[in-house]
Amino acid sequence: MHLILATALGVYLYSPVGGIAAVELAVQVLVFPALAPSGLLMWKGHRVRGRLGR
Repeated sequence: MHLILATALGVYLYSPVGGIAAVELAVQVLVFPALAPSGLLMWKGHRVRGRLGR
């Protein structure tokens, strides 16, 4: 999931597709807010699972 979201962000930043208003809104509302927690879960997910008792 994180790789797919990061790819979408990269396409937005480095291609002319970023100029489209709908794409810009999708990145701001969907992609970036989902990218940050998925990165945190990859980084500290073992601690979260440990605290949940798994």
